[in-house]
Amino acid sequence: MNHWKRSLQVLGLIVLGLFGAGSSQAQDNLVSNGYFESWTDGQPDHWQFEKFSRQETGEVLRGSFSLKQMVRVNRMWQVVDEIEGGSHYAISFYYYDNDPEASGRVYAWWLDGDQMLEEDGEFLRPEPFSGVADEWRKFSVSLAAPPEANGLHLEVQTIGSGGKSGHIYYDDFSVIQYEPITDGGHETFANMERTGTSYIDGTFTGQDGSEWTFVQCRGLDSFDGRAVMLGRNRDPQAYVESGVIPDGIGVISFDYMQAFSTDVNLQLMVNGQVVATVTTDDQLDEVLESGEIEVHARGEVVIRFMNRFNSSGQVVIDNVVWTDYDESLAPDLTEVASLADLREAEPDGETIYVMDSEAVVSWRLAPEKKYFLQDETAGVVLWDKYGIIEKDYVWGDGISGIRGRLVESDHMLYWLPSECPGEVSSHGQDPEPLRLSVQELAESGTDYQSRLIELQDVYFSHKGAVFAEGECYVLSDGEAEIDFCVVFPGVDYIGTPIPEGDLRITGLVTSGENGPIFSARCLEDIRISDSPMAFAVVFTVVDDSETLKKVQMAGDMTNWDFVSMLENPAHNWSVTLNIPPGSYAWNAAGNDGSGSSFWMMPDSHLNVTVDQDGGTTGDNSYVYMVVGESEIDLSVVKVYPNPAGTHLFVESAAPIQQIRVMNTSNQVVYTNNQVNSDVYELNVGRFAPGMYMIQVETVSGMAMEKVQVR
Repeated sequence: MNHWKRSLQVLGLIVLGLFGAGSSQAQDNLVSNGYFESWTDGQPDHWQFEKFSRQETGEVLRGSFSLKQMVRVNRMWQVVDEIEGGSHYAISFYYYDNDPEASGRVYAWWLDGDQMLEEDGEFLRPEPFSGVADEWRKFSVSLAAPPEANGLHLEVQTIGSGGKSGHIYYDDFSVIQYEPITDGGHETFANMERTGTSYIDGTFTGQDGSEWTFVQCRGLDSFDGRAVMLGRNRDPQAYVESGVIPDGIGVISFDYMQAFSTDVNLQLMVNGQVVATVTTDDQLDEVLESGEIEVHARGEVVIRFMNRFNSSGQVVIDNVVWTDYDESLAPDLTEVASLADLREAEPDGETIYVMDSEAVVSWRLAPEKKYFLQDETAGVVLWDKYGIIEKDYVWGDGISGIRGRLVESDHMLYWLPSECPGEVSSHGQDPEPLRLSVQELAESGTDYQSRLIELQDVYFSHKGAVFAEGECYVLSDGEAEIDFCVVFPGVDYIGTPIPEGDLRITGLVTSGENGPIFSARCLEDIRISDSPMAFAVVFTVVDDSETLKKVQMAGDMTNWDFVSMLENPAHNWSVTLNIPPGSYAWNAAGNDGSGSSFWMMPDSHLNVTVDQDGGTTGDNSYVYMVVGESEIDLSVVKVYPNPAGTHLFVESAAPIQQIRVMNTSNQVVYTNNQVNSDVYELNVGRFAPGMYMIQVETVSGMAMEKVQVR
């Protein structure tokens, strides 16, 4: 019994899952009257015995009858024709051995005509088994027939252990020809424990090696050995789910059966995405096949079986079979060049759209797993509805190579990822809002859905109120109106007073039943129209003589009051100012320690203009050089183009010795100490978009230039 049960039963249950797409009951059974439903004169048709056996109606696995074989009737057999040499066959039957006076033995042979072949004796003629178990058990083995085989002698024997009254019940003999799969995996739930009539939660090691999880399910012996049944109206809702399958899935199939009176409405999900739904129509106890379901999900995947509704009927699931992902068999991906092209695509929930170019996260709703994405053309919401994304993307991250399906829900277009896009392609980006009038947004809101928009010189008609979550307020520019709604939960302006006067508001566009909705992401998005904007001022001092002790600045930005900038001047100095948009003049004063200060730009000043985004034009950077004790010189270089795309050129009248690039945090991101040329080409495509300072040191001095990289 031990060898037979441990080796053959477990091996057989595992290998039996390698059928192409279905259970043994659903395939052509080569055993005649294998279910013992046909009898003549008290003997089952198509079977041979040494003596008569007994028809059984009490202990029956399925149907109306089983066969009860007594110890004194110790042999029954059938010759199975139609065996093809080299083909694969699954051989199985069920037995119920609750009598300690009996033991059973399988005694089967491949046949070449009347000749019994010796091949596969270890599996077809194992040692006898014995033992008492108050349940039906299964013998199952899958083998390739020898090349010369054309038949199978299938025999079982019931052997006494001293007494003369022992017996064993038998039912459901089958020999099934199948095509084995050479990759992929399967699950027959052989390792799941029987749970009786209880619906419980638990785990078991699947035959693919991963840990499977079941919630509110039953493990039971059903139409093809052990199987799993999903409960109905359970809390939480019942499901069974695989562990991580590392090599993806190409095609998947399974068997299912309606267990009680309520029809089946079962969903198969791969990485949280519903890929198929199977149903029944009053087909109680009828084993059905799902057929081959095209999935083609690459990388790590998880499969889940879950009823479409909690009230859907109890369903038994078995013989899950899948192939590995094969790029050559997968459907073609539909490539899109931009988010604008994506928004023009068909949201059919099936086509996988891939965009290799980068999109930037302009906002994220962590609890809902929604990421607002934007490129230069449009916006869309990447909705990780099924928990596929394993990375923690944040505001300002760039993501490339996104793949997913498009769906529409609640008037919004969503991009559901079919796999995790992986690591971010850039960090710390500040997506550029598109400036629109209220009229443009109100009339064409769908065109701007999910995109970052800026409305200027707008005002709220509500006075004395505070922002409340879920509430909407009228926003106007005097010519048109639009709803400003607090749709993002937990934003920091909830509970703050609604500002009065003209405002400049940055926000995202969503859609409702009545049209577009405009929503700010945070309090910083809501500004007074002339509110201060931050920008950087860089002032570089090169003092070889070390005569300067202090540097101060004054100008429109400080109401011409002197503000101390440097004590013991260093190589470079920068500061971030917050002032309203506008044009300003400024100058710097130096002090050599004698008590009297002097303008460092005599009879002149620098001019800078700050726009409403904090961008600047003009002179917000300057280089001051002191060589020896008195010589003052300003080296002039040309830096172009500005803004720059992928390459930047630096040109100087004097040979360039060193070039350094610093970001707005004054961190050096690039250095070349051996230029030795009048013209230098700098690859800025490696830098994240933003503002940079280019510091150029020549044989005559140093200069700095502010450059924007797109």
